[in-house]
Amino acid sequence: TGTPVQSRWLANANGGELEALGYKEGYRVDVDVPDSTWAKAASFHDILIFNTGHWWWAPAKFDPVKSPMLFFEKDKPVIPPVQPNVGLDMVLKHM
Repeated sequence: TGTPVQSRWLANANGGELEALGYKEGYRVDVDVPDSTWAKAASFHDILIFNTGHWWWAPAKFDPVKSPMLFFEKDKPVIPPVQPNVGLDMVLKHM
């Protein structure tokens, strides 16, 4: 269990699937790789509360044009790219 690994994503000069769709940068969310700080949380917490507000309103971080959320599964981008609500469902299935 755990929150997904999140990091800044930048286009590769050699191209790729996201680059072919016109993406130059974004916010990478690995839906199936839990962040190490949360992976063991269930072993010492009885209740976990998920605050997902930042997924829906964080324009400085998740600008849909300049810095969209880009979801990855098994280290490959989800193609076609999905909206944050669909990506959140993917993340929750892996928790």
